[in-house]
Amino acid sequence: MFWLLLCLGTILGFLALLMDGGRMMEERRRAQAGADAAALAAANKLYEAYPSHGAGDARTAALALADDNGFPNNANTSSVTVNVPPASGPFAGRNDCVEVLIESKLPAGFGKIVTGNDLTVKARAVARGRPARTGLIA
Repeated sequence: MFWLLLCLGTILGFLALLMDGGRMMEERRRAQAGADAAALAAANKLYEAYPSHGAGDARTAALALADDNGFPNNANTSSVTVNVPPASGPFAGRNDCVEVLIESKLPAGFGKIVTGNDLTVKARAVARGRPARTGLIA
């Protein structure tokens, strides 16, 4: 009887890990796709406004596209941060780049029994919106 309960507990633990882990991986892919799309939309606005760097338009475009992809900027389900210029990474401080951070909260299933908290998934994307230097050699 003892071994049965021990094995059943172990199996339930692995089941919880697999179920919540799979959901987190799926949400991570979805959040990364949303962050990539939002960063590209913001970079497009930076490209259109170059060299005046329309940071306000870029932020608005990124937040709108993130919302369209299911990541509204609210404290309940997700939060979206748009940094022009990026605050971290190798492109930090570059005015022609935009950074989009998405943090999504998933209600935990089996894992809530163990941790008591919801699951948090984060994604980050950086895009550049500056025209390329082109020239013609004759």
